[in-house]
Amino acid sequence: MLDTLPTPDTYTPYGIAKAAPAPGTAVAGREWELYITSSTPDTDLEGERVQQEALKMAAPYYLAKGRLTFEHITNETRLDPSMYVGEPIEVKFPSDGRTLERGWLYQSPYKPKAREVWGILESGGSLYASIGGMRLDQGGKKTIDGVPTITSLLWTHTALTPIQ
Repeated sequence: MLDTLPTPDTYTPYGIAKAAPAPGTAVAGREWELYITSSTPDTDLEGERVQQEALKMAAPYYLAKGRLTFEHITNETRLDPSMYVGEPIEVKFPSDGRTLERGWLYQSPYKPKAREVWGILESGGSLYASIGGMRLDQGGKKTIDGVPTITSLLWTHTALTPIQ
């Protein structure tokens, strides 16, 4: 059985930190663990905010069917198996409004982008994390405190993006 998520202090400001499983807790083939800050209450690059409650509602689907991806999935890349680099294990929602997750990277030699992600982290590099999926509240876009706010979504992936 894998450990639970660490304290929020373990998460990096950029979103992703690598971690080795605690002794005796590694599951075969799941040695490359990531701790991810996948969302915050801050405004994102598109000028929007995602409500933590929307992510809580979307988490069961994400944990059952979601994936970690290299960059965001688009209609053109959704059938490209190399884009899928890992899977979520656990999601937590601390009171500060962040969404924290623990996931693992595939180690298959047929997943070079997963190995690239791990190599970036092992070399001291950083990656951004960004939730992805489909907005379900299109017809009723809400503005809270002057910021467009996503209140309902289908969370399908968390994109891992190198910081340039």
